[in-house]
Amino acid sequence: LAGEYVVLLSDPVLCRQVIIENSSSFVKEGTAFFPGSALAGNGLLVSDGDVWRRQRRLSNHAFRRSAIMEYAQYMTEGTAEWLTATWGVGGTRDVYPDYNQLTLDIVL
Repeated sequence: LAGEYVVLLSDPVLCRQVIIENSSSFVKEGTAFFPGSALAGNGLLVSDGDVWRRQRRLSNHAFRRSAIMEYAQYMTEGTAEWLTATWGVGGTRDVYPDYNQLTLDIVL
């Protein structure tokens, strides 16, 4: 990807090995969108070690089953309302700005 090596894992066993069992052997540098770049910031998805542990601890409540079920409800209801109000039947549409707005509507 853009001259950089990128590894994508989809097997749950391998994901567990990389993320949990052997995490110290793998270093994240940026993201797939900005490999090795400061543009990616230092958040949960791209940080490692102590910074990652702190970020994960702070965001832990957001990953509870009850919280995820509530997010799913907001996403489902918000999407259904938004589709009936915004999109019609047929035609061609650039959905990128629509999805950005839908995401904001759900999150806020």
